[in-house]
Amino acid sequence: MRLPPRHGLVATLPALVSLVLAALAFAGAPGGPGEPSRQRRDAALEESFAAAVDTERLLRTVRELVALGPRMGGTPSGEAAAKDHEQRFAAAGLAPQSVVDPPLRAFQTLSLDAKVAVGEESLALVDGMLALRTAAIPTCELPLLADAAAAPPGSDYALLLDLRALRGAPWPAKAPPRVVLAACEARLDTSTPIASQPRGFQGTVLTVSKRETRWLRERLAGGSPRLSIAASVFDQQASPRTVFADLPSATPDAPLLLFCAHGDSDSGGPGADDNASGDAVVHELAAVFAQLARDEGLALPVTLRFVIWGAEIHSSGAWRQRIEADGSAKRHAAIINFDQAGTGAERDCIYFEPDNLALNAPLIRHGLALGEEYLGDEGFWSECTSNAALGGTDSYVFAPGWQRGGGASDLPALTIFSAAFGSAEEPAATPGFRSRGWKGDAQKIRIDYSRVYHETGDTPANTTELEPWNMAWVTKAAGLLALRVANSPETLAQLLAR
Repeated sequence: MRLPPRHGLVATLPALVSLVLAALAFAGAPGGPGEPSRQRRDAALEESFAAAVDTERLLRTVRELVALGPRMGGTPSGEAAAKDHEQRFAAAGLAPQSVVDPPLRAFQTLSLDAKVAVGEESLALVDGMLALRTAAIPTCELPLLADAAAAPPGSDYALLLDLRALRGAPWPAKAPPRVVLAACEARLDTSTPIASQPRGFQGTVLTVSKRETRWLRERLAGGSPRLSIAASVFDQQASPRTVFADLPSATPDAPLLLFCAHGDSDSGGPGADDNASGDAVVHELAAVFAQLARDEGLALPVTLRFVIWGAEIHSSGAWRQRIEADGSAKRHAAIINFDQAGTGAERDCIYFEPDNLALNAPLIRHGLALGEEYLGDEGFWSECTSNAALGGTDSYVFAPGWQRGGGASDLPALTIFSAAFGSAEEPAATPGFRSRGWKGDAQKIRIDYSRVYHETGDTPANTTELEPWNMAWVTKAAGLLALRVANSPETLAQLLAR
């Protein structure tokens, strides 16, 4: 196991704060001598950064990650993705490293062939997926029924059942179905929600879309369809691998700004938006900052760390334990997380979350200031805001006290995103954080959402390809935020004074 480098962790928190305060004194207070030239330098740097963000490269990263499979931690596609992340960091000119995370139960469908035939007609079932933790099934052919009561005694059969009824289905004690085709409702006719194996059912569960369900019900009403199905799965204890790379500061024991995203998909589906889009943003940041360091001599007083978690929450939680144990948590000035950066159903907006965690105030202030400054410019966002905590993503691992307003072990951590969950959330606007870039209700923030959240339809064609600007906007917002924080010794001192 290779652990994150310690970088001389004998440095104490007071020493770090003294370092940034000394830098502040050297730079001069705002408005003092040299401030106009500093402003010109910083503006030129921001312009160079924004101009280097490549939307086509972001899109290509998503396509290539999705092509590897669901990328769940510990699975074959998860390991393929870890190798891919290493190659991308290396291609950017950085030195990739990895840590092996604690084991978890890893599941991946390795192969699936399912077809329903009636007479000369047939339909390949391709819109759904095996339920998570469902049993593999060898090649077999079964009659497909709409009612378990019609099953011939002592014979195997397949049953078409509504997904909502699946969890509480009263399975016949003596003759449960061998296979359940779970009919799903989703916004897209060819998408199915991700399902989990229901408790108490030992057979195989395959979700089928509205498109497929219509065809099946028509044939069940007038014929005797038969299902042929074969599947193999990977289902065992395995260890995810988290991959990271640094753009180091020349300053020993410099503060860390950590960019991160979970590398697994949305619960086993294709995961283009959730979360190949977040991974693409991390890689784009790494590529652009490395390019600026190489070609323009960029040198920051912070080390930039780029991390792709092997498994959401699980791997970031293991990382948090490591940095607490080795003392490097003190060096983390900020964690900037990306989750669902590639789509949006209603708005063209970027969000900074959460703004109701006191430690995040310096980050949120800088984010809103740059968001308003660039609002509506060519290549930038149409709307921007911060919002109160929603939970459910890796940034909260680093601020476990968020539900009670903050805790002693919290680190400054936020997520920048373009959509969240599968339906709109409307948290109350946090007092003191009203953004001039927000065009909605002044009293509440309407959070945009994905139309295919945790569904098999979360493919590039349905998400990132439709709104490619979202990933570019999130990348620019995060990079500009990092530059402003890195170039503000006062802000660094605030973030480190915990």
